[in-house]
Amino acid sequence: MHKPLLAFLTLLIASGSAPAESPDIIAQSLPAITEPSWSFSDNGATYLVGKQSGRVTIIRSADPQPEPEKPRPKPPPVPDQITGVKWFSVIVDANNPEQAAWRTSTDLRKAVEAKGIEFRTYASIEQDIDTLGFRQMLTTSGTPCVILQDGGGKMLKVISPKTLDDLTKIVEAIK
Repeated sequence: MHKPLLAFLTLLIASGSAPAESPDIIAQSLPAITEPSWSFSDNGATYLVGKQSGRVTIIRSADPQPEPEKPRPKPPPVPDQITGVKWFSVIVDANNPEQAAWRTSTDLRKAVEAKGIEFRTYASIEQDIDTLGFRQMLTTSGTPCVILQDGGGKMLKVISPKTLDDLTKIVEAIK
């Protein structure tokens, strides 16, 4: 351990808090996971010393604990290129008005048909989903759901878009 850091830690433990006049010390509530650190406890406080920055974080038992960062939602995966698609089926939640509007989107329909692909759309409660064997895909991926099939009916991709823009990106990925 570096001698200046050791002297600082000794001073820190003896005083019970970081000296306010020292510009090298920053005591703030940061999650402990921001960098690898050493930790020790004294008089109801936990001290975290960053291994790279040397920053000291003091967490007293009465202080609220920092909340861990929430994971950012991942956008639905859209493949770079999809080939061999002959059927583009969109299945939407029957109780979601925004998704219901996807079924009648003329821009989406024109974009799909311009690629020579048949456009089909279903509400999640329709019997045709069971007849076509889509119910299992719907159970796995949830609604909304896009099923891409080749000319023989083989499923090429099952994608779960979140917005109409996501549907447009899927159409653009089809070659």
